[in-house]
Amino acid sequence: MPFADPPTSGRPGESPALDAFIALCGEGPWQSRVAELGLRMQPGSLSGRAAQQRHALELALSRLSDPRALAKAGPAERRFCALAQDAVALAASLPPPAAPGCRTGCWPG
Repeated sequence: MPFADPPTSGRPGESPALDAFIALCGEGPWQSRVAELGLRMQPGSLSGRAAQQRHALELALSRLSDPRALAKAGPAERRFCALAQDAVALAASLPPPAAPGCRTGCWPG
């Protein structure tokens, strides 16, 4: 199944899809998550290498949020951006969260 390239703003290296994905995650939590992953990746350690492999998508999206890296993105990285765009579209299609303590009407049936 082919993936479409995410839309760009017309300026090289900028992607509204990545901006929207980071906004969906929350800028603060996203930055904290990326910083935490960076601390886990000790050069030369097996656990660091394992963390790098397990979190490759997050690390790639973080790197691609830099317009210079996005301008040089290859087909696989562009697909990562398309996945982020799909996540934003899916989140937008979900109903709003129920009020805290909601017990009626929360589940169908």
